[in-house]
Amino acid sequence: HGTSALLSDEPRATSHDTPYLGRRVGALPTVARIIRIPMRGLIRIAAERIRNQLGPEDLLTRQGGDEFVAVLANVLDVQDAHRRAERIRSVLGDSFMLGRRRFDLTASVGVAITSTADLDEEASLRNADIALYAAKERGRNRTEVFDDELARTTRLEEQQRAILRHALANDRVMMHFQPLIGAHDGATFGYEALVRLRTESGEVLGPAAFLDAAETSGQMWELDTLAFDLSCQAAAALANAVPDAPPVIACNFSGISLAQSTLVDMVESTTAAYGVAPSQICIEVTESAAFDAGPAAVDLLRDLHDRGYQLALDDFGTGYSSLAHLRDLPIKSVKVDKSFIRELTNGGSERAIAEAVVTLAHDLGLSVVAEGVETPDQLELARELGFSLIQGWHYAPALPLSCRPCPSPIRKFVAAGLTRRVWPLQNRRISREEIHGGTQIDADPRGAVRRTGQRP
Repeated sequence: HGTSALLSDEPRATSHDTPYLGRRVGALPTVARIIRIPMRGLIRIAAERIRNQLGPEDLLTRQGGDEFVAVLANVLDVQDAHRRAERIRSVLGDSFMLGRRRFDLTASVGVAITSTADLDEEASLRNADIALYAAKERGRNRTEVFDDELARTTRLEEQQRAILRHALANDRVMMHFQPLIGAHDGATFGYEALVRLRTESGEVLGPAAFLDAAETSGQMWELDTLAFDLSCQAAAALANAVPDAPPVIACNFSGISLAQSTLVDMVESTTAAYGVAPSQICIEVTESAAFDAGPAAVDLLRDLHDRGYQLALDDFGTGYSSLAHLRDLPIKSVKVDKSFIRELTNGGSERAIAEAVVTLAHDLGLSVVAEGVETPDQLELARELGFSLIQGWHYAPALPLSCRPCPSPIRKFVAAGLTRRVWPLQNRRISREEIHGGTQIDADPRGAVRRTGQRP
């Protein structure tokens, strides 16, 4: 009995002779469509290069599109399978001419090892596909071997997907709300809505336990839609509690949802159903979500902005972190990621970068939120650097709304709302005297949460 290896291989092509293609690395069918050449020309070259690296007892098949599966016979061990896969990936990388254009091929390869005595074709192909997916997730143009660690990760993802499916089907999705606090005056200006799942045992799971599963299982759009519906319910409850100044509710949308052509209609119909004004809703997106979804997503965000919804750029300091996006997107606020805030007290370049971001944002008429503020030292630095709003455990974790019309777990934040009509700290830095001395502001005797037509 011998050992066999299944290689799941997905080549991609880049052209160096067309400027547009030079910036776009696409699957072979996509490249073929862009430059108007038969896809079979690209596929044939890739297939020939792979076949030339196989032995007489090996098998090569095309699974469809630009994916190939190779069965390698008489493999010595995992290292031997990995070497042979790398050799195939290497020869695919040699440049070639097609017509008058020069192309480079790259390939992601997934490897699964099996004994010929215990060959389970379906399981082996599934394992190779899992390894291929891992290769693409870890940067592409590499080889990954299915092993015990990858198997454990896969089982965990399957468990997470099952938990998510059960939660969606049994009304176990819930929202918690973390207050956004004025950096200087301590006023509560709004809340970020954060999705949670409740298991059958009563355990409440945070997004780290299920968001990846939502993305890989095709349930992200359903989850985002439900989370937005629940957030609008809460927005309506808060508006009833403080009708003169309902707080802004910040709602997160994934890149997958930004790619949905029906997103605007969904947002409009949901807010209308609960009687929530567009100005009471802030839609938060990350840079990567906004730009990975393509130009249509940016147009969609502009459409929402034109309809009166407020927009915030979330987790700034991760992803692209391009200052140009502060100008190009129709946003009202920037939220600096908690991982960046955590490093502020260490000094060094983080402080200088934070100061530059805050200054530029204020110059553009934007407010800046410090996420993940947990300690008095972090709060002090955020104030000194000119952040407009503070969010984090220093004030409160994300809390549920447990009753109507006024949510008891966050009642103190509702009561802390002020009626000052100047937008918090926008377009100016806080003076050291203000930080340490404070400014006397009369509180609204009704305990209203302040809102204006802009998002902090």
